[in-house]
Amino acid sequence: MGYFVFFPLAFVLVGFAFLRMNLKVKAYVSIVAGTIALTVILSSLATRWHKWLGLGFAVPEIIEAIIIAAWVIWMGASLVRLKS
Repeated sequence: MGYFVFFPLAFVLVGFAFLRMNLKVKAYVSIVAGTIALTVILSSLATRWHKWLGLGFAVPEIIEAIIIAAWVIWMGASLVRLKS
């Protein structure tokens, strides 16, 4: 569970670091992605919305994993572009 909580928190912290470096697009995407991912996982723990919808417990984790993977791929692609 730590992965699903601390990774989005890291996104938010990295986003604020990007703001200080004046990289606004990366900052806002990181903060929004981290906030959405954290909201999905914490709301699933607090309200069990996935059970009300008849879904399994893994659905919030899959949603968050997709957000995390998209952010990592986007960040990796931007690093590759910097190197080129």
